[in-house]
Amino acid sequence: MSEQPKSRYVHLEVPEFKSTIPAHLLGKLSDSERFMVETMSKLENQSDFLVKAVTENNRENLDIDSRVTVLEGWKEKMGTGEPQVADMVVKVNKLWDWHQMFSGKWAVIWAMALIVIPIVLKLLIDLAIKKGP
Repeated sequence: MSEQPKSRYVHLEVPEFKSTIPAHLLGKLSDSERFMVETMSKLENQSDFLVKAVTENNRENLDIDSRVTVLEGWKEKMGTGEPQVADMVVKVNKLWDWHQMFSGKWAVIWAMALIVIPIVLKLLIDLAIKKGP
């Protein structure tokens, strides 16, 4: 099984919401009033949790937006890419020509020429010296 990529953001865990009203304040209330007060306390806790979650989500959205803006700026700076591709093709072709010069049939021709040329020059110089005075 493949692993999930590590995320920069934490998974949102929903806690269990409980009433935060002390028991000594609830003791004097009737059952229906106690239920209403405890439910309102739980709803208040849920509301606080949701506000914190939305605030954190907004911060993460702003973070993502700033990173995407950087990438879009880079993309616009690079342009459509076609002029760079044409320029790169010219450069690659020039490098390929040099590669062929040093590794193909031209390399063999140059190696032979470097061996034969000094020998021919020596022979020509020897002939010129012997025919001389």
